[in-house]
Amino acid sequence: MRGARRRAACAVTAIGVTLLATGCSDSVSGSGANGAADAPSDDTTAPVPTVADGATSDPGAGGPETCALLEGVDLSALLGEPVEDPEADGTVCRVAPADSDSRGQLGLVVETDRPADNFATQREVFGVDREVTGLGEAAFHSGPYLFVLDGDTFFFLQVVRDAAIGRGVPEGELEAAARTVLANLDG
Repeated sequence: MRGARRRAACAVTAIGVTLLATGCSDSVSGSGANGAADAPSDDTTAPVPTVADGATSDPGAGGPETCALLEGVDLSALLGEPVEDPEADGTVCRVAPADSDSRGQLGLVVETDRPADNFATQREVFGVDREVTGLGEAAFHSGPYLFVLDGDTFFFLQVVRDAAIGRGVPEGELEAAARTVLANLDG
């Protein structure tokens, strides 16, 4: 089942948001449904969640400054190694490992345009490994991702400590980071 979800996710092109390279094979690369080229093929990483058609990742569209939402999260502990300073690109915040040879990945994407639609799209495309209660209005884990819907905000965290083998972090660590993001959204 996970392979089918991965292939389905790879067939969907990220609209305005490319968090990390996809784990799509060449059999699904090319142009996506919206005419944009899919990310380069690289079987070492997980597929990239997408935002719903018509959604925007324009930081001027009322979205929060994404990297500021990670304030208070021990990013080095979360990734399991020293990290560079977070870098924002619109509604995407990427945190790179300090070691350029590392295969770790950490990212946060925040959307305030059509949050419920975006959340539903991720649920449909990725499937649900486990529902999470007490985290926003609704939340679920799917592979290395934690998706959260809270009012007019949808966000997801992806943390992979070794993309070569798909080794993520314990779900509790992702949930703790998401609680900090939610607190920063409220603050």
